[in-house]
Formats: sequence, structure tokens, C-alpha cells
Amino acid sequence: MLSFQRVLPGIGNGIVAYSRVAVRCYATKTPEQMEKIANYQVNKAKYRDNVRKLRKQYSEEYADLQKQYDTIRAEKARANEEKMKLKAEEAREAKVGNIRYHWEHLCNAEIMKTMRQTRGVMNQLHRESEKRNHMRKMLDAHMVYLANPYKLEEVEKRVLEELQEVVPIERVFMAGPYDNFDAMTVPTMENYEENEVPDNKPVTKARVQELKKQWAESRQ
Repeated sequence: MLSFQRVLPGIGNGIVAYSRVAVRCYATKTPEQMEKIANYQVNKAKYRDNVRKLRKQYSEEYADLQKQYDTIRAEKARANEEKMKLKAEEAREAKVGNIRYHWEHLCNAEIMKTMRQTRGVMNQLHRESEKRNHMRKMLDAHMVYLANPYKLEEVEKRVLEELQEVVPIERVFMAGPYDNFDAMTVPTMENYEENEVPDNKPVTKARVQELKKQWAESRQ
């Protein structure tokens, strides 16, 4: 590696030689060349002056543009921040709304459940009330039998009237109307056997009419 002391004399000698060559070249120039050189120097100075002015103008414009860019960037950042705040607020409101909705839905579900339970209890009470009313009506209808257990005539008369409403009494007792009830007028099994009325066959309408006719004749 070359040391600085060894390189320095060579550099100095080169500078001196270059200076001699430049001075010799400048001294040997003609007037036309000298005029060209002077014009070149003037144009060079003008060019550098224009370059300096343009650079100054460009720097000012760049500073102005940079200021505008900074302003736009700040406005954009502020707008983004406000947008994010709005989104966060909307998300918060949506969360609160969802909580409120779920709470209202839960309350509505509980209310509907309570209403169904209440309706079920009301229906049960209504059925029990209908059952009690039905039992009361049945007791009222049969109270005559319960209150008059020893008055067999009234009980039998009412039973016969009710049976007459359902089916003609002749189809039940094979006898006529019981205006003047007499147990001796009721046909017995011996009468059935005498008249050849089988037990396993229904009594026809013609047979009933015949029996009624016989009974009427016997009453006369």
C-alpha cells in the first residue's frame, strides 16, 4: 500500500503540468476563439443564473405543493379518523341494539310463555267449571228422585215420561199408555210365551199394533 508521502509529490507534479498546459493553450488562442470563449462564459453565466432562478422557483413550487399535499393528507387522515369513529359508534349502537333486541325478544318469549301458561290454567278452570255445572244440572235433574225416594208414583211417572220422549213406551213394556197405572196390566213372560213372542227377535211394528189392539179390546 502506497503511503501518502510517496503519492503527494506525484499529485503536485501532475497539477503543475496541467496548469502549464492550460496556460499555454489559453495564451495561444486567437481573437475569434477568445471572443467565443467570452460569449461562452456570458452564456454560461446566464444559463447558471436561469438555472438558479428555476431551481428557486421549483423549490418554492415544491414547497407549496408539499404544503398542499400535507394539508390534503391531514384532511384525509382526519376524515378517515372521523369515519372510523362513526363506524365504531355504529358498531356500538348496533351492539346495544342487538342486546336490546335480544332482551326484548327474551322478554317477549317470557311474556308469551306466561300467557300460554295463564291460558292453559284458564282453560283448565273453564273445563272444571263446565264439569261442575254439568254435575249441578245432573243433580238438579235427578233431585226429584233423591228428594222423593218414597213417592214411587211420581218417580215412575217421570221415568215413563222421559222414556216416552226417547222411544215409544210400547217398544219397552209391550203395553199401552200408563194413564192409570196398574201392575196387573203389564204383560208377563207367560203372556209372551202364550203369544209366541220369541225373546231373541225384535218386535215388529205390525206385532206392536196387534198387541195394542188386543190390549184395547181387553180394556173394553
